[in-house]
Amino acid sequence: MRGDLKDVVTLAWPMVVGMLSITVIDLTDTLVAGWLGKTELAAVGTASTIAFLVNAFFVGFFEGVKILVAQATGAGQHQLAKNGAWHGVLLAIPCGAAICCLIFAQTPIFALFGGSALVQEMACDFFSIRVLASPFWFVIMALICFYQGCGNTRLPMQINLLVCIVNVFLDIVLTFYGIGPIPPLGVLGPAYATLISIVIGMVVMLVIFIRRYGWSDQFQFSIVRKLIRAGLPVGIRFFLQVGAWTVCTSFMAHMGDAFIAANQITAKVLMVSFLANYGTGEAACILTGQCVGAENENGVYRSYQSSVKVALFMATIYALIMISCAGPIAALFQSDPEVLSVATGLMMVAAICQIFDGLVMTAAGALNGTGDTRFTMYVQIGATWVVTLPLGYWFGVVQNLQALGVWYAFTLESLCVSLILIWRFRSGGWKNKSLVNTA
Repeated sequence: MRGDLKDVVTLAWPMVVGMLSITVIDLTDTLVAGWLGKTELAAVGTASTIAFLVNAFFVGFFEGVKILVAQATGAGQHQLAKNGAWHGVLLAIPCGAAICCLIFAQTPIFALFGGSALVQEMACDFFSIRVLASPFWFVIMALICFYQGCGNTRLPMQINLLVCIVNVFLDIVLTFYGIGPIPPLGVLGPAYATLISIVIGMVVMLVIFIRRYGWSDQFQFSIVRKLIRAGLPVGIRFFLQVGAWTVCTSFMAHMGDAFIAANQITAKVLMVSFLANYGTGEAACILTGQCVGAENENGVYRSYQSSVKVALFMATIYALIMISCAGPIAALFQSDPEVLSVATGLMMVAAICQIFDGLVMTAAGALNGTGDTRFTMYVQIGATWVVTLPLGYWFGVVQNLQALGVWYAFTLESLCVSLILIWRFRSGGWKNKSLVNTA
């Protein structure tokens, strides 16, 4: 791939659709739980939040597979790319097992998050089933990252859509009707639906991979070190950023129900923008990685510039829509005048924030593709925990700007990080970070 605009769009749109299908899974679980009752909704919401938090590190960690495979593909070292995928699959098993061990500590974990005794009990039951999907989900992620690193983003999209369709069907059937001798499972229905759909997706993807590339009985610590070198900083960054968002949300939890509801509306609206920014950033990662492997420095810069153009175009269009239609958009979610007033103000700020966030995700993706993952980790963690959290508390609580102050902090963070990452890329600080020996 040359790294032009066509390549960016070709790679990005299947990843956007794939990520959208994952979002639909979470949304379906929430809707089904809401139909059961507010207690069930609270339990599933709490359990899903904790499940996402504990899996966050590994979601970022397996990006190392994508980076290694992209560079190996660019260098023409296809055996290394294949071995990178197999080592990712092997690492997925112990990583998933470690997450499953949290079942033995779930009672004190949910006690920390509060809620009634019944909510905590339901949340524990849901979590004990949902968390069993982690090993299978990590295998899917490792193989998805392999195919994306090779430049094939459509097969991962198809697997994600398969998992989504099966999950939506089983959500409704298992929750309300049951299957054969299995009675309706109530609040456990969405948990079992997610587990079964992910197992099916893993089997299908593993079969496709084995039929194309065969088995591999080689285990090389050198490849594991490469995966850790690339993926560990991404995993740490993603986990701490999710944690920081959780802390900022807790600030707003003390501001009143209207601010909590308005923030939720704003976050849900921004999911559309996030999907576009995610796809563009991952496309930049793949393209720069392949160009680094091919020792094509001009291609690295061209890939980055093309990705920035796509990100800015999409983000600007979305910002104009949010600013001009903030009120009607918020009214789709809630009719309370106070919530509408707060949400409209938040979306005005968030519209600007997501433009800078698009630049951040694109620049970070491009730098990650070159292997420069530590720098992005240091910058984004530092900005989040040293700048955003103190400023969010100061603006929101001390200056009494409420939720609007927290979003001011988010916007300043995105602006500062985007400038730093753009400087890093343009200065060439990413050079000599390759994981592949092209000599």
